[in-house]
Amino acid sequence: SQKYVRNGFSEVLNDPYLGTPTVIMRTDVFRKSGGFDSSLRFGEDVDLWMRVAALHPIARMTGVYCAVSTSGNSLTSTGGEGADLGNLAVLEKFERQFPDLFHNHRRAFNRANAAVYTRIASARLRRGDGSSARLALREALKRDPRHARAWYLYLRSFGPLSGRGR
Repeated sequence: SQKYVRNGFSEVLNDPYLGTPTVIMRTDVFRKSGGFDSSLRFGEDVDLWMRVAALHPIARMTGVYCAVSTSGNSLTSTGGEGADLGNLAVLEKFERQFPDLFHNHRRAFNRANAAVYTRIASARLRRGDGSSARLALREALKRDPRHARAWYLYLRSFGPLSGRGR
């Protein structure tokens, strides 16, 4: 038996990674929502899912429906920090495009931004760049002062990083 979970905009904002190969939508919804924004190098799928959820009711089916194989030279694999910066650009674009929705979901937007900045900082820490990681973590904590992982990484950034110093 299939289980459907009805989702609103805030649920999509909290988890916008829907798995493009599994998304089914009516053509008129795709068109009314503006389709994929080809000007975005990264995050064009997240951008579309957020716009669709902002304008139309959606539902998710629980379960596993496809397998995705990744490649070391795929855009997602090679994008590095660019993919996260793309997600930040999508959030900023959405704020400009839907100011009322942004206002009504400000905390969720702040949490989403904090999560992206924390991913950026985590990658910087793995490279041994503590000072640059702290810049990203300050941005995360400015948006969500209760973001536990950001606090953990911020404190960790002052210690030895993978044996490479600060």
